[in-house]
Amino acid sequence: MLPKKKRKFALKSFAIVSALGLFIVAISLATGILKIDIVASSVVKEIPANYEKLEGKIADKIESGKNFIFFTSSWCGPCQTMSNLYKLSAQKYSDIKFIETDIEVNRELANSMSTSYAPVVLFVQDGKVIGNSEVNINEIEKVVDKYASL
Repeated sequence: MLPKKKRKFALKSFAIVSALGLFIVAISLATGILKIDIVASSVVKEIPANYEKLEGKIADKIESGKNFIFFTSSWCGPCQTMSNLYKLSAQKYSDIKFIETDIEVNRELANSMSTSYAPVVLFVQDGKVIGNSEVNINEIEKVVDKYASL
């Protein structure tokens, strides 16, 4: 066991480092360096009619019309968070089919559309890729809005 003086020093050092860490997080939040998106944590209670989460092959589902394909992965934390934002976009654009699928399950389709990572959103119109965009939590709605207007 540490002598009394060393224990006091260790506790003071821990308190100073903890306070400094909290201060840095607070400044980062205040200046916008660190962002916490509250909308992303909300759960979409009703699944829109034009949204599907498919576990199997989807190539035959995107032959006609406007489609958004959101490639995710089960091990990708940001993908799981963005899934709710993707569903919100599906509610906004009821005339477009929104498909969410695992990139590992649909590797052939992802490769044929030059996609090798997740999360990514593809806009496919009549079977042809019109847009391919790597997305993060702050941009997914912007990307969907951009291609939905085409």
